[in-house]
Amino acid sequence: MRRGEIVVWRHASQHAMLVADCTQTTAERMRGLLGSKPLLEGQALWITPCNSVHCWFMSYAIDVVYLCRQGRIIKCVECLKPWRISGCFSAASVVELAAGEVVRLGLQVGDEVRWCD
Repeated sequence: MRRGEIVVWRHASQHAMLVADCTQTTAERMRGLLGSKPLLEGQALWITPCNSVHCWFMSYAIDVVYLCRQGRIIKCVECLKPWRISGCFSAASVVELAAGEVVRLGLQVGDEVRWCD
């Protein structure tokens, strides 16, 4: 996985920053957070390409942010519990966060998300 930072922009000004891993292989995309410890505040996993996630076999809830091809948030799912699925057919990628991060960071539909190495 590639490590870097995600910067969230709202109205052309920086709104939030997260430390993130980005999947690079099909195996990494399929594994996602399975078998990992819960993400901490300020951590994220960017899965690309991706338009749906599942929490089968997970022991903790996550927040999920769906992004369009231009990197704008098109859907936020808060507190996706274990053994649940979620999707957004128009999404190009997904950012998985610790449960509660969408609210803590004030993430909204329309915010722009950028990868920074």
